[in-house]
Order: sequence, then structure tokens, then C-alpha cells
Amino acid sequence: MSNIDKRALREAAERATESDWIVDAHEGWHAVIPVADAVNGNYIIAEFQGPESKRNRDFVAAANPAIVLALLDELEAADALNKHLELAIRRAEGCSEALRRKLEAA
Repeated sequence: MSNIDKRALREAAERATESDWIVDAHEGWHAVIPVADAVNGNYIIAEFQGPESKRNRDFVAAANPAIVLALLDELEAADALNKHLELAIRRAEGCSEALRRKLEAA
């Protein structure tokens, strides 16, 4: 379906921290990884400044581990439903073919 390694993405999201990922740096916004042993409790991984900073900050804040896990759950549920529907279609096609043959024989 895609080149995304969904299992690896799920494992990474499950290992990620659950606290806030965005802090106001008063000069812009920082995306952070909260860690206990950092000097101020955070390790900066990205900094957002300029006119796009709010849009980028909002995206990083929204794309957090809980959201990634929820999206993966929805994707797995949709994949399972698709497999079920494909099986139902194949069965219906088989019944349709059997009925067509009976009709032709009658």
C-alpha cells in the first residue's frame, strides 16, 4: 500500500514522551523533546521563527505521538474492513456467477 513502515512508526510513537512538544521561546517557538537530564528539562530539536512560525508550531504540536497512534489505529481498522469487504465481494461474485448459470440453464 505504501512505503511507510507502520510498525516502526507505531513503536517510535509508543516510546515518545507524552508531555508538551512546543514551548514559547519569546523569540519564536521551539519544538522540544522533554527529557529529565537536560539542563532545563527540554532538548530543542526545531526552532520556528518568522511569519510561518505559528503554522509550523501548530503542525508539530498536532502531530504528537497520541495522534500518530490514533491515525495508525484508524488505518489498521480501515485495512481490516477493506479485507472483509473484498472477501464479501468475491463471495457475491461467486453467487452471482452461480445464479447466472442457473438462469441460463432454465
